[in-house]
Amino acid sequence: IKITTEAIRQVPQHPQFHFYLGGAYYQQKKYREALAVFEKGLETATFENPLLESDFLAQVGDLNHLLGNTEAAFENYEKALKLNPQNLP
Repeated sequence: IKITTEAIRQVPQHPQFHFYLGGAYYQQKKYREALAVFEKGLETATFENPLLESDFLAQVGDLNHLLGNTEAAFENYEKALKLNPQNLP
């Protein structure tokens, strides 16, 4: 987490670092922290690959669902599917 946080500080536009950090928090069941990282990644990262952006949106959807935010979950799932109709659970 420490190394990935530093990588984001140095290269915030790189989406993979956000994805790794969000995934690390998710594995630790720190869902609010993971959600914040994925949302920040969507705001600051440069996405050249719509499939990766779709994966970010799906993660935000999953985390919102885990946290009981059903409406936000489905909004993000819809955005993810628009970018990649194959991005199904």
